[in-house]
Amino acid sequence: MKKRIISFMLAGLILISQGGMTALAYEGEQADEMAMASEEVAQTYEAAAVTKITVHPASVAALGGTVHLSVEGTGLTADNWGAEVHAYIAGTDFCLDGSQDAVVTDISLSGAVITIPSNTKKNTVEYRVTAGVKNGASVQNQATAVIQQEPKGETVDVEVKSVEMTDNFTVKAVFAQNVTAALADINELKKKIFFADYNNENASKVALTDTDSITISGDTLTINLQYTFEASSLTALYIQEGALKADGVIVKPIKHFITAKPRVTEIVFDEDIFDYTGGKVTARLKGVRLNELQTLTAKVFIAGETEAAQIPVEITEGAAPVITFNVPENRTDRTESYLLKVMADDQPVYEATAENPARRAIVSVMAKGVSKEEQTLSAMTITGNNRLETESGIESKDITVKVSKQVGELKVVLRLAGTNLDAKKTKVRAYDENGVLWPVYDVPE
Repeated sequence: MKKRIISFMLAGLILISQGGMTALAYEGEQADEMAMASEEVAQTYEAAAVTKITVHPASVAALGGTVHLSVEGTGLTADNWGAEVHAYIAGTDFCLDGSQDAVVTDISLSGAVITIPSNTKKNTVEYRVTAGVKNGASVQNQATAVIQQEPKGETVDVEVKSVEMTDNFTVKAVFAQNVTAALADINELKKKIFFADYNNENASKVALTDTDSITISGDTLTINLQYTFEASSLTALYIQEGALKADGVIVKPIKHFITAKPRVTEIVFDEDIFDYTGGKVTARLKGVRLNELQTLTAKVFIAGETEAAQIPVEITEGAAPVITFNVPENRTDRTESYLLKVMADDQPVYEATAENPARRAIVSVMAKGVSKEEQTLSAMTITGNNRLETESGIESKDITVKVSKQVGELKVVLRLAGTNLDAKKTKVRAYDENGVLWPVYDVPE
């Protein structure tokens, strides 16, 4: 019956109008040919079917991965069948569509590829696969399979110390601890690392290519690109959960701005303690893209003073800038220390870090007859919040602050300069005018 209806429709053109229906009949060989074509269409429609699907592997880790789907059936082509995948909390009908979406790709005559995302739940997730012949935009439910995914395990936060473009092709991320790759497949690892706008990971997104490379050594992850990459002030490095491990535990998602400008990160002295005669000081600047600096200036201050000392400074610019100056003979009976302050592109260079806020570029000249190995104190400065506007300089020996009765409002910082200082052997005590001892917290350098 079905074949005869289709044959009739193909053998005659039916016209429908407001005035009624008109059938235009075809006769002879033309009608026979159309009837034969309709019979082939009907046979194909009736014969195509998916009879069985299998998935390999049938279970995946919490990090997700790729599952291969194999299909069996009759009359199948790469275009007339499809598959749908829906995620559920295992053993329930609680659907996770929208948060745990798998993707079906590469449908062929023999199967397809299913990409399973990382499990963000602390439950086992069950991906239920339905396959069948297409019926318009939907897929008939002719065969099913199930993929199990392990629950999300323990995760850990890892501090990012810096993410910098050391040149136009290299992005280097440094962490506060050693990390390793959580995925053995480098291509799977690349899928979890990309660049995008800091405020929207889907804006200006740039994925890593097949020719880009990733290396991880200790606390540093390096991405070597095969093309020139220009990062804006809002460009960030994204590392998705499941890409890295720290101490064997999966690292939580990371998002960090990329610094693409030249920056001085460290000032290293060839020698920072001199005998009483003084001498030539050589300071080497460390950082990234230093050859791109437009301006580089430096001044020398006697530790504890707010005005620069009259000490000439010579600067050799380039990829590894060098600053030299001479510290004079020490004619006093105590250590004299000198602080080097550097400006790069009109911005002050701060060496202090979260791990070591006490770090500064200081060299010291010992008093006559005092060994370089001696522990000595040359200067102490103080700075604090709510200081009066009339105070000059960033650091000084005497400040005045305004304090209300709010608990914890006042915080002052004392900085010591000297030689061989050891927090275990150096103690600072602070008393107010009433003789009350304030708590002091040591920050070793």
